[in-house]
Amino acid sequence: MNMKKTADVVIIGGGIQGASALCYLCEAGIRNVMLIEMDKLGGASSTTAYTSGWVMLQEEDEINIRMSQMSFLEFLRFEEKYGIDINFIQNGSLSIDTTDHSERFHKRAEIHKTFGIHGEILSREDIRSVAPFLNLSDIESGLFSKNDGKVNADSVLQGYIRQAKRLGAEICEGTKAVNIKVRNGKVAGVETTSGFIHTPVVVNAAGIYAKQVARWAGIRLPLTNALLHVVLTEPTPMIQDNMPLIEVLNPELIYVEGRTSIGSEGNIAEYSLGNVKTESFDHVAQLELFTEKYADHILYRIPEIFNLGITNCYAGIRTLTPDDFPILDHTDEVEGYVSDCGWGGRGISHAPAGGRLIAECISKTHKLPVSIEPFLLSRFKGHALSHCHT
Repeated sequence: MNMKKTADVVIIGGGIQGASALCYLCEAGIRNVMLIEMDKLGGASSTTAYTSGWVMLQEEDEINIRMSQMSFLEFLRFEEKYGIDINFIQNGSLSIDTTDHSERFHKRAEIHKTFGIHGEILSREDIRSVAPFLNLSDIESGLFSKNDGKVNADSVLQGYIRQAKRLGAEICEGTKAVNIKVRNGKVAGVETTSGFIHTPVVVNAAGIYAKQVARWAGIRLPLTNALLHVVLTEPTPMIQDNMPLIEVLNPELIYVEGRTSIGSEGNIAEYSLGNVKTESFDHVAQLELFTEKYADHILYRIPEIFNLGITNCYAGIRTLTPDDFPILDHTDEVEGYVSDCGWGGRGISHAPAGGRLIAECISKTHKLPVSIEPFLLSRFKGHALSHCHT
């Protein structure tokens, strides 16, 4: 099929945020939309392929709580709405911190109560009953959220794509964007490896490539790419796939979860941790660096894994902003350029909210309970990061 030469909106990037924006734009009545992806949807170039798919209501601030709640409702009705089972399993999550930081959980629990979110303070003994493998010598309490869970990220992505296609969107896989054409301060189109697309609006949902894509339009984004490492060990009866996600906040951020092992008995134990800054676009684990920087922290917190063999180690790149909020921006400096990037570790968890905000930004419907204002690029203006001419 020949690629269209004109579109009302072009989305660069076929990860879950790009797919979500595509779907919700179509549902908002903007049907002449194109999504271009240089690889396959959800392929190796996308961070979606490397995610565990956790959906968390347990957040510390009002903005992320509202984003999580909006997304959570969409995930609950996803199969009914789009006809795809996303395998939403709610095992809950348990956050723990060292004793000198334990007061944060009481504050977080109070915020959760305000928003009607379940949050239960657990004692050291309670935590031990849930996660007996943890060293709790410097842990006093934790916060358990029973409704948190995980989804199959690829199923979510495919659900969005199927709906968007049904509503008339065009998806171009294996097509790489190479430039954004700007004339007189306005987006004029997108140059791709398959030809030029005339469009007045481009959405930069390019994930780890977003910083480079923005520069085509003369926009400088304060983004940093970092590797999140994931280590898998041999099966252990201590860590089961039906246990809550364990989030250790100090001294290093560590996530522990069980995962059903395919092709062998028992469950593999999964440990995710560490943001290692990278200039590379390859999702390649740096095992020696990882071991040097984080092995002691893992063994201190989870001493029982000392004798377990490592079965796999991989890494996924995520894109971070200075304040850990994404950039969702309809900048006035280049009319028609829209950012949808910098999602960090919340690209999956907040996929529905992100797509709906981008659709609202472009369609100007203003119906959502969450404002786009906290996510605008202008919040970084004091850092001289907005517009560039390079």
